[in-house]
Amino acid sequence: MTARVDELSEQLAPALQLVVGNLRIGRNVLASIADVADAVAEPLRGILREVVTEAKLGTPIGDVLAGIAEKEGSRHLRIVASALSLQARHGGSLVEILETVIETVEEEDRLRRDVKSVTADARLSAAVLLAMPPVVLLLISVLSPGYATPLVTTKLGVTLIGLGVVLAGVGWRWLRTLANPEITI
Repeated sequence: MTARVDELSEQLAPALQLVVGNLRIGRNVLASIADVADAVAEPLRGILREVVTEAKLGTPIGDVLAGIAEKEGSRHLRIVASALSLQARHGGSLVEILETVIETVEEEDRLRRDVKSVTADARLSAAVLLAMPPVVLLLISVLSPGYATPLVTTKLGVTLIGLGVVLAGVGWRWLRTLANPEITI
């Protein structure tokens, strides 16, 4: 996930809570979204303002949000867009639907944070393991000048350095994959 999508995910649940609060006091969906757009920070503010603008031009809110979700790459916005589209087609209590969406978004965010904290030690270990060879080489070069010179002056040494860089790249990719499991919900 990109930083922008992470920021959107963090802002979405509280913004939806505000929308639900506005719906409970009798405001319509578009007025609720417009009101919330003024209360939230960027990047969600710009998205909600775009939704309001497009909806005033006649495009269904769910369709506008679906398009923005695709453009932004935000799974949470896609969920909200689906919920709004389904409610518009089939009816039902929008407040209850949005409350369920809020719970889903918050739970997914909580799980993502839990996975990130559980894998923190693996990410730190990967960084240490990858930094060790250059640090040790530098330390040896400082403590015993000339000891590592054959690594850069002979063909075999240059080949070994190249092989070490390639293996470090493979190891970095592998450790990164292990430390950042893909979460599919």
